[in-house]
Amino acid sequence: MLIDLEGHGREDIFEGLDLSRTVGWFTSVFPVALAPQGELGDALKRVKEQLRQVPRKGLGYGVFQYLGSPAQRQAIEALPRAQAVFNYLGQFDGSFDEQAPWRPAAQGADGRWAAMRRRRTSSRSMRGCTRAS
Repeated sequence: MLIDLEGHGREDIFEGLDLSRTVGWFTSVFPVALAPQGELGDALKRVKEQLRQVPRKGLGYGVFQYLGSPAQRQAIEALPRAQAVFNYLGQFDGSFDEQAPWRPAAQGADGRWAAMRRRRTSSRSMRGCTRAS
């Protein structure tokens, strides 16, 4: 299964690099080929192990894609395209109340309200962003 993973770019990748005072989102997108075969428990363990083996949270992919030599950029462009982009946003607790400046959207989390109106696609040529077509 080939998917593009999106990261927020605030992982501890380099020793001594402190991003705690920076503002913004450092999105990175990189492809990962996963093999979720076997029983559910075994498949989950296998995928988790495969994700742990991605060097530096996929940072090198973007470096080669945009700053690599012409041969490196051409090799990346020739890779097969993922059919989905995955971005884990974390867990939300129940701390939202009426006074909170931010609240979860009223629309359902399953995305049906948007999927009925448009089809989403993914393209690394769009720097990993999804776009409506």
